[in-house]
Amino acid sequence: MASLYSFLATHVSVRQTTGGQPGAGPPGGPPGGGIDPSLLPHDDRGGLVLAVIWTFIPLSGIFLGLRLYCRQWKRLQVFWDDIFLIAAWLLLLVDASLTTYVVKLGYGKHAWDVPFENVDAQALIGLICTTLAITSAAWSKTSFALTLLRIAGKRVKIVIYFLIFSMNTLMGVGALLMWVNCKPLRKAWQPMIEGYCWDRQLDVIFGIFSGSYSGISDLALALLPWTIILKLQMKTREKFGIALAMSMGVFAAICAFIKCSFLPRMASHDFTYDGVPLVIWGTVEVAITVIAASIPVLRVLFRDIASSRGYFQNGKGTGEQKSAGRQANASLHQNRSRAGILNKAQPPQFGSSAHCTVERPMEDSSSTAGLENSKSIPTRRDFDVDSESFEMSSIHDEVQDKKHRAMVV
Repeated sequence: MASLYSFLATHVSVRQTTGGQPGAGPPGGPPGGGIDPSLLPHDDRGGLVLAVIWTFIPLSGIFLGLRLYCRQWKRLQVFWDDIFLIAAWLLLLVDASLTTYVVKLGYGKHAWDVPFENVDAQALIGLICTTLAITSAAWSKTSFALTLLRIAGKRVKIVIYFLIFSMNTLMGVGALLMWVNCKPLRKAWQPMIEGYCWDRQLDVIFGIFSGSYSGISDLALALLPWTIILKLQMKTREKFGIALAMSMGVFAAICAFIKCSFLPRMASHDFTYDGVPLVIWGTVEVAITVIAASIPVLRVLFRDIASSRGYFQNGKGTGEQKSAGRQANASLHQNRSRAGILNKAQPPQFGSSAHCTVERPMEDSSSTAGLENSKSIPTRRDFDVDSESFEMSSIHDEVQDKKHRAMVV
């Protein structure tokens, strides 16, 4: 996200340099000269800001919570991509809380309606909010990139590492520039002291560049799963289902590009009002990224729920058979969830990958009456302890198998 409030102090302080009073236009009329203040607009977008951010942040929090629940249910492990995503969402939550306070100070109103005594506080808190938002966006994208690393081949990993490094570098520089573009530094949030600042157009240009690169990175991370999954030996329906689930980042890219279209407003003399879309789309971008990064994990949960409902509605099992089918499903999930625990000789480290073979006895035919194609369930299966889900395990195993066969040939 580009600087959201860095121009606030400068624009609002015009009233003081012209001798105006807080909350009103300069003497003799508002900016432009000779205009009756009563003819100026006095609408407020603060309510819109609060409505949007406090809709998308709880929504993304629900998806994140379900993601962590699935991790607890399936693996009892938390990986680095989870850590980055949790941190990104927490930063977004703090950003939203501070933005709520800034709105109470007058953000969302026109510059001539903002009380002058709130200028310094708005500018300082605004800089903090922007830094939090930029960091949150970078970490949320990094989380999804780390997820892809676990199933990517060597060449794709190089691309992902480059995206992680370049994206975090650009966004980090953007966050830093807001704090060092004035001399002395505190002039950035105290505009009335002596000193000077860089031309604001430089911030606009860099903001557009870094924001566009962020959107391109989202597109790249959304397309990379297709290059991996479509080559695997899986059912076509499963391929497209998994690939689509891992490509939801395209919506975050759309948000990033929409946000970039509003970046020229950073130079507006009425930024407290004109800059509202930047706050809104910056928040939506991160929230959508959190949701998109959670969907691949939730797909397994939704699939299991749909499969369970399909069994009870297909009329093939009644009474004791349905109960047996439920027990078989629960037993199957429990056996799979213990895959990492059974490898006691070499327990996996946090964030690392370990491979083990799980021996599972064949279920009695009566206990699998409710499972379709029960005869096709193997007695031995390889599970990747560091997989995103069991689907991700299959993807990882298939990739490794292709590599092995290529080496043999």
